[in-house]
Amino acid sequence: MPATKTFDPAVSNGSPPSARLARPPGATARTAARNRSRVVLGAFVVVISALVAGTLYGNLGNRQAVLAVSRAVEVGQVIEAGDLREVLAAPVPGVRTTPASSLRAMVGRTAAVRLVPGTLLHPSGVTTGAVVGPDRAVVGAVLKPGAYPVGLRVGDEVLAVVLAPEAAAGDAGIPVPVRATVAALEQSSDPAVGGLVVSLGVAPGDATVLATAGARGRLTLVLAPR
Repeated sequence: MPATKTFDPAVSNGSPPSARLARPPGATARTAARNRSRVVLGAFVVVISALVAGTLYGNLGNRQAVLAVSRAVEVGQVIEAGDLREVLAAPVPGVRTTPASSLRAMVGRTAAVRLVPGTLLHPSGVTTGAVVGPDRAVVGAVLKPGAYPVGLRVGDEVLAVVLAPEAAAGDAGIPVPVRATVAALEQSSDPAVGGLVVSLGVAPGDATVLATAGARGRLTLVLAPR
């Protein structure tokens, strides 16, 4: 009768249970170290997130009413009320802004730089100085309706064209335009005449001709190419 073999787990696969179930030396320490690293990293992320959120919401709470540019304004042009608007913005270190309460003070001033829509108005972007430089002469002119482009503004660079008298129109040559800068303008006080009264900054050598033509209503303005 053959001998019956019994299964002994102690010798299964040639190794005792304790040898199969026991972890390699140092494995427990490495696992614990990884867990501690994850805990520390998670805590660090939470702290940083809290700081960022605190700064963000803190700045939102400190937002101030300031002026922003709503329409493009070229250098030398006078700022109008519609060129600016009020917005809320958080203060940024090193960045200067203009309080919204200064809107009335800004209207009527001259753009010292090109004002770009969507940007905040910097105090140095405007000036109270004259549009025309000290080396230019300023002459006045009465412009009839149709003798100037619609939407003419202070600071515009224009070509001033002297029109020949009607009696000499047939013999007159082609008029030579003169470059000028619109220094000021307003509607004519005479409703029967209409048109504009303008002041033009011109080179001193052109002042006499343009002043004479402007006073006689023989001057027309064309916007110069930009």
